[in-house]
Amino acid sequence: LDGGIVIGAGTNVTIPPMFVYTLPVDLLHFSGHEYNGKGLLSWATAIEVNNDRFELYHSMDAIKWNMINKQYGKGNSNTTNEYIATHKLSNGVNYYQLKQIDYDGQSELFDIISITYSVENDVKEVFYNILGQPVDKNYKGFKISNLEKK
Repeated sequence: LDGGIVIGAGTNVTIPPMFVYTLPVDLLHFSGHEYNGKGLLSWATAIEVNNDRFELYHSMDAIKWNMINKQYGKGNSNTTNEYIATHKLSNGVNYYQLKQIDYDGQSELFDIISITYSVENDVKEVFYNILGQPVDKNYKGFKISNLEKK
């Protein structure tokens, strides 16, 4: 045979147990959306093993990152845990990345998510007549246009 193993009838073979690495966190989701000019970010875990904390990072270019939030984990847990953070959005595409850190300093980065925000979405155009009373944009008389926060 060419390097093969032949096991005869009645031969007992013991196969050592394989090393199984358990991920420190089973992340169910990491998501975000805009709410009143802020990024509402949430994530949930199904399992946590030796989980010290989560760090949430923000970037406007997905290259330079700043930590904006730190939340301590549940240590060891086999139940669903929910986490929430908010962040004031900047105009444009806001990138977020979640980092999980174990008690021993090992860490894991999760996929980057983004929230696009436009300051223009946060204002509305309001029209007033000459007396300062609000009017419809189709008002035929003299009207003053003003941008106001929603």
